[in-house]
Amino acid sequence: MALLSITVSFIVMIVAAAIADGFRSGVSDAISDMAGDIRISRPDAIAKEKTAPFAVGGEVLSLLEDVPGVSRLRPAIYAGAIARKNGNVHGVVFKGIETTDTTVMGAVIPRRLATLMSLNVGDSLPAFFINETVSVRSFTVTGIYDAFSAGDDRMQVLCDIKALRRVNGWEDGQISALEVLLDGDHRDEESVSLARGIISDILYIHSDEDGGPLMASDSYSSYRQIFDWLRLIDANVAFILVLMVIVAGLNMVSGLLILLFENISTIGLLKSMGMTTTDIAKTFLLTSSRLVFKGMLSGNIIGMGLCVLQDATHFLRLNPANYFLSYVPVDLNFLQILLFDAAAYAVIMLILLIPGVFISKVDPAQSVRVK
Repeated sequence: MALLSITVSFIVMIVAAAIADGFRSGVSDAISDMAGDIRISRPDAIAKEKTAPFAVGGEVLSLLEDVPGVSRLRPAIYAGAIARKNGNVHGVVFKGIETTDTTVMGAVIPRRLATLMSLNVGDSLPAFFINETVSVRSFTVTGIYDAFSAGDDRMQVLCDIKALRRVNGWEDGQISALEVLLDGDHRDEESVSLARGIISDILYIHSDEDGGPLMASDSYSSYRQIFDWLRLIDANVAFILVLMVIVAGLNMVSGLLILLFENISTIGLLKSMGMTTTDIAKTFLLTSSRLVFKGMLSGNIIGMGLCVLQDATHFLRLNPANYFLSYVPVDLNFLQILLFDAAAYAVIMLILLIPGVFISKVDPAQSVRVK
């Protein structure tokens, strides 16, 4: 039972830590893909779909590309529209990005919009853009994607940036936003904040005096509630790790006490032959340590096996409206697992020192008579 308890405890610890890391990386990647890690736009922008146009010169682009951690710069144009199809009407946000699609009027729509409006790949999607006048454009659905829910009901339709330039009547090079994407090693809050500070300095020094200044905002500020939710998951995981170590340790204590009770006469005999309490405790601790190691090893194998299976098959699904992702994400950090194992093993062995008090109380004259 002690071995089973340790195995289950280590399985829970590994799976909990992998899921927490998976949510952190999965949500961070989804936000980066959707809106970039840092977004450059006009400071007087009311909303994404009403952002004033601007152009970024080659010198500024070169400086931005040299910022530590920057992997790509993605120009974008946002435009609010009303989509109408099959008697259904819904507000959407068109996002124009640079694509390799030869269909300029092609659109990739979120799955929810496809379901609401009964759209399939190849169907036409009429959209009404309201600027000074109302203009109508017909897009062809070239793809359907699983959208990341950012806590609002706006649905983002992806299209070629040239199509929205025509809709808005903008010149070549004019954009609504310049999205800065960072590599995976620079997506923590401290690195993103540092990169945003450097980018803000660059924009201030090379401000566009004719069109007005530019500002940089980061994903942690724009999606504060989501990242606070991730911190709450981390706090829950920390509680689970501590709880599982305590449970495993106490179960091992009970197992060791049973072992001591069963061998109380042997303990008395060893004491009568001159063996010290410390040496006797070491003997039982060595036996217990082997049991802890076996439970830890089996828990690691099963726990990591479950994580690998989930990563490959996504058999555990989630409601993206509540959890932002459609499946339970896992991310195995082997260095982190080794640290967990070492810390948990050390704590459990420290807890196992408690039964040593029982050994010191054993009286050889009494215990050798116990049968």
